[in-house]
Amino acid sequence: MKRKKTSLILLSAIALVPFAQAQDEESAGLTLSTGIQTVTRVNSERVALLLDVAEVYFEDGDYDSAIAALERALEIDPKNMQVRFIISRDYLIAEKYAQAEKILLALVDEYPEDYLVKNNLAWLYATATDPAFRKGKEAVKLAREALVEAPFLHNIWSTLSEAYYVTQDYERAHRAGVQTLDLARSNLKELPPETEAQYTLQIEKCSRAWEAQKVLDSLKNDEVPE
Repeated sequence: MKRKKTSLILLSAIALVPFAQAQDEESAGLTLSTGIQTVTRVNSERVALLLDVAEVYFEDGDYDSAIAALERALEIDPKNMQVRFIISRDYLIAEKYAQAEKILLALVDEYPEDYLVKNNLAWLYATATDPAFRKGKEAVKLAREALVEAPFLHNIWSTLSEAYYVTQDYERAHRAGVQTLDLARSNLKELPPETEAQYTLQIEKCSRAWEAQKVLDSLKNDEVPE
């Protein structure tokens, strides 16, 4: 609670900086160009501070407060790519899918070669709890496009595995899951136990679904038409 109160006071205080700064510049008789540069610098500092505050809230699991800080940052710099990317992540985790999708679609359009943006949009479409945002085929498409840019990034293989799973392509989901774990072990000097457990569970989930699918397919093939 103490940290939260301090952060809120900090957010209120920095909102007063640009106006006070502008007043000082006007009274000092600075040129217009110098004033613009100063305001730009001050705004950049405010955005950086808000990003730090948002990350503190995020680490505490207070996603609503993190989002509020990031929304303030976007009011200052609406085109800031870093802020937009981070807030889309927080929207996704908070299950505010419409807001996350809107930002990620815009970022994909503006940065078509950014594999992290495509990966996060694919993850949204593959894992959303709201059926309106479950778009398995689009998730597969985006994840595959991201892999073209970053074929050895295990996070994207994890997304692809989940995307194949929701489209009921369990064999490919299983293979992508195995690739995820192999790359994670290779990429990371020390794979966190919880991450290894998560990837192992994904492989097991896909394996069970694949085996069940094979059984169902065999039963269908054994049916004798009347």
